[in-house]
Amino acid sequence: MSRHFLMVFLVAFLGSTGANAAPPCEPQRGDGRKPDAAQEEGPPRWKWWLHPETRKELRLTDQQSKKINEVWESTAPKLREKWHELEKLEDGLAATIKAYSADQSIVAQQVEKVEKLRAENNATRTVMIYRMQLLLNPEQRVKVDEMRARMDAERKKRQDEERKRQGRGDKNNNY
Repeated sequence: MSRHFLMVFLVAFLGSTGANAAPPCEPQRGDGRKPDAAQEEGPPRWKWWLHPETRKELRLTDQQSKKINEVWESTAPKLREKWHELEKLEDGLAATIKAYSADQSIVAQQVEKVEKLRAENNATRTVMIYRMQLLLNPEQRVKVDEMRARMDAERKKRQDEERKRQGRGDKNNNY
């Protein structure tokens, strides 16, 4: 179960950076522009293995940081390229569906292409994250779990506060 949490944490850190290789601590958007403050959801994403505070907390060595960055740099361009391809396929599928004029078999073929590419992208990202995990020692993995738990708690708190601010109250009763 601990490995699952580590995977989730790393995916959270890397999920949106798969589309953009921004410098550490630079907020990101899918179109490459920095988000407006109102558009940002939570803390900015960053190359955590290069960020001084994260490196200090995890006690990452220069060698570990370098090797993790090599894994990232060797995979990110492929992920970015596939991400853009996926966006185009999704846009095409949305337009086809919205037109309500295509045969079901055509829509099914487009859905198949979109989901196949999404699965390939997810598999590539998951393997990249696993390769990064292998560069951490057991104590660092525990620290990553702790960091993930803190981030999850902070995210949940922000979401709950946002729901209250919008008058939606309990998240289970917002129908």
